[in-house]
Amino acid sequence: MLLLLLPAFASQAAETAPTASSAADAPGYTVEPTPAWVLPAVRGGATPDAPMYYRLVDDQLRVGKAQLERYVHVLRVVRDAAGLSTAAQIQIQFEPDFQHLVLHRIDILRNGQRYNRIDRKRIQLLQRETQLEQRMYDGRITASIVVDDVRVGDELEYDYSLRGDNPVFEGRLVDVDYAGSPYGPVMSLRYRVLAPAERSIAFRSAPGMSRSDKLQDGLRDTQFTQNDVPQLQLDGGAAMDQLLKHQIWTSEFADWREVAAWGRAQFAEPKASGTTLDALAQSFRRGNATPEAQLLAALRFVQQDIRYFGTEVGTGTHRPSAPEKVLAQRFGDCKDKVALLLALARRLDLDATPLLVSQSLHRHVSELPPSPLAFDHVIARVDLKGKSYYLDGTRNYQTGGLDSRQALSFERGLLLGADSQELLLLPVADRQTSITVSDRFRVQRFADGAQLESRIRYRGDGAEAVRAAMASNGSERVEQALNQSYVRVYPSLKSSAPLRIEESPGDNELTVVQQFVIPEFWSFPDQKLLRADFSYWMLADLLRLTSTQSRKDSYYLGAPASFEQRISVDFAEDAFAKPHTERFDDGDSHFALHIELNSSARHAEFLGQLRFLNDEVQPGEWNAYTSKLSKLWPQLGWSSNVSAIPLEQLPKLMTELQSAARDLDRGTPKLSTKLQREAYIETLVLGWKIKGGRLSPAQLAQALHARGVDYDNIGRYQDAAEDFKAALKLTPNAPEILESSAVNATALGELPRAVVFSSRAINASPGNLGALSTRAQALYLMRDYPAAQADLRDLLKDSAQQRRGYPLILLALAARNAGDDPQKAMQPYLDGELPKDWPRPLIDYLRGASDEDSVLRAAGQGEQGQAQLCEAYFYLGERYLAEGKTERARDYLRKSQSQGVMEYFEHIASGQELRRIGM
Repeated sequence: MLLLLLPAFASQAAETAPTASSAADAPGYTVEPTPAWVLPAVRGGATPDAPMYYRLVDDQLRVGKAQLERYVHVLRVVRDAAGLSTAAQIQIQFEPDFQHLVLHRIDILRNGQRYNRIDRKRIQLLQRETQLEQRMYDGRITASIVVDDVRVGDELEYDYSLRGDNPVFEGRLVDVDYAGSPYGPVMSLRYRVLAPAERSIAFRSAPGMSRSDKLQDGLRDTQFTQNDVPQLQLDGGAAMDQLLKHQIWTSEFADWREVAAWGRAQFAEPKASGTTLDALAQSFRRGNATPEAQLLAALRFVQQDIRYFGTEVGTGTHRPSAPEKVLAQRFGDCKDKVALLLALARRLDLDATPLLVSQSLHRHVSELPPSPLAFDHVIARVDLKGKSYYLDGTRNYQTGGLDSRQALSFERGLLLGADSQELLLLPVADRQTSITVSDRFRVQRFADGAQLESRIRYRGDGAEAVRAAMASNGSERVEQALNQSYVRVYPSLKSSAPLRIEESPGDNELTVVQQFVIPEFWSFPDQKLLRADFSYWMLADLLRLTSTQSRKDSYYLGAPASFEQRISVDFAEDAFAKPHTERFDDGDSHFALHIELNSSARHAEFLGQLRFLNDEVQPGEWNAYTSKLSKLWPQLGWSSNVSAIPLEQLPKLMTELQSAARDLDRGTPKLSTKLQREAYIETLVLGWKIKGGRLSPAQLAQALHARGVDYDNIGRYQDAAEDFKAALKLTPNAPEILESSAVNATALGELPRAVVFSSRAINASPGNLGALSTRAQALYLMRDYPAAQADLRDLLKDSAQQRRGYPLILLALAARNAGDDPQKAMQPYLDGELPKDWPRPLIDYLRGASDEDSVLRAAGQGEQGQAQLCEAYFYLGERYLAEGKTERARDYLRKSQSQGVMEYFEHIASGQELRRIGM
């Protein structure tokens, strides 16, 4: 309702598909020369760098005594193939009810030649009805012209006129035009109004435009010009009021008093008897004891029994249909519904007045010259017992009493009362919380994950939006939309009951209730603690930014409002050893954030409150605002850690660990490295976690796998094998467990099984280099040197493996054992891609560039000397074995074993070789 007039050139590349295309029934057009009153434009500006740009956009209006004539002249330039599609399509909208389209010229300028492209066969008159989905019929016609043979480098020039004006404005000029185009930059732009000098016309031009006024022959010629106008594009998240910076407003209304008088006349009720209206009003009076109840009944009838559909043709753009007609047809748009509500209210002896408002501009209407076009909506103000109610007849999903049905988001409006002089400052909604999210988690058994009950309470506009979504899309789609935020935080979440709506009968509120199960609620990182991740997902969504780049338009935050999210977690057993409390407060002039965390043994409570204090962030405030958000963002999500061992068992574990530490000090068991000692302690801790009952099957497999690796590191290979077997029973195709099983099988001397396990790991996770390395090692020890070499070459395709060096060392030894030239096997790998430190001395030795003593001296240096000697002795022993020098090889293999580095492949392999050749 009360649609803003679109500028003529802004419709030249509309993309909405037409709803009808019958030219036979559509109004026609004529082709005539350019009118004599038109003033040629003076062109200027620099050539922009764009696929398609406008050399000229010229919009001229001639105000006559009986008719308004609009002349539009456009010159497009195609610089690149990407601009051809937009440049070649001309689309002109007009209102056939009161406008006539006149085409003057469609030319292509190419290489100094002009080619006429007006072809009646190529001009289609389409009735698009782009707003039917919004239940609006406006009767506009689009002249759609696709120009043939447009090429890169062409200039497309066209001009046309629209004759006639909407009679609803009673001959007074009102107009809105754009100083720019959304389809490309403009070199030279002009907006001109030619009107009798005695007519008083107010203007509000876009910033950067120059104005000139000239009087001649009783006419005032007003021109606004601007060169080098950028393409009209708003920053993401900008409010509609940001378009005001790119608009030219024209109005012949002297002040808001005149606009109010005009609007009052539109809403004057016809003098017909209205017997049907009388009867309906009487039914409300009889069925309701108080004036408040009678008004509520009338409002409810208009909202729910009169469906929303607008026929905005001719004067119907701003003048409502007669209330009797609206009642009879049972449909209407906002002005029709308000007219009916006013008629009913007055028959109930209530003081009711229409109120013009803007759904897009809100308070910014006060920045405009007085004009009916400042408004796109109308509501009713009803004064009752000293109180004013602001009521919207189109909000058919409202519930509750009069107070809860008020329309309080417009900030400014024009009351169409007899004494209206200025815009009215309207009341705004209170600061009650608009949306409250309550997420309640229940943990009966840690191993089973958690149950979640979500309760989201919506007030006012939010409640109406949910009801509308339920009515138009159904509960299933609404449920899917609501679940997206939860799934983002809790990926394994599954619905356990249908979505339920709980209405609050006395208020315009509702609560959406959902039930979920989260099987993988707890993660088990590094097999240490159980961790659950939580998020104030609603607050995060409200504060999330689409971009943090600098802005030229203000960022719209929405009307000042408050939001709250509560998260509670209940445990069936003790989860926390001691109570804990935290508070966090932050914000700036735009918002205030409060976060509070409280926990006890079996309960945790988290509260997040967000209040928006302003409705927009100005461009100059943007960097500080985004910096503030980036710093507080971590506060909107956090992790809660819980012991994987029941708290009552922790004292027993501590006693066992103290005893183990004393044993290690005495050398029982005998462990040679720090890693082995840590692994031994970890096997004890993991044992308590495995039998503690808090781990899910997948987490239990993780713990068994981790303990198996620790057992391998301390030489308890059979115990490790049992853990890996149990882990694979829980998760049969886990690549990391299969790979560790292969390493364990190698340690046990079960080399064929090692090949099977590593092959399964590679199949489960293609590109698994660890499994490929393990298989190559097992094949080497099986003396299947050709297969080992094939795997090692595949492994060495990865540059990181070349830098490790060990695959290249084993490749050289495999080649030597196979009777091949090890130098040739190593040749493809360049020095710059090989390790600079250890094990580089071994590589140089196998290449013949170093000797045995140099290798051993280098191996014994540094913190890793013990491990490096284990490696050096093994590979030197393998070199001697390949040369048939068994005794020397046995000596080195024994020295490799004596280092005690059980966690290394070389320790395992030296034991395998000694068993093969005899200790």
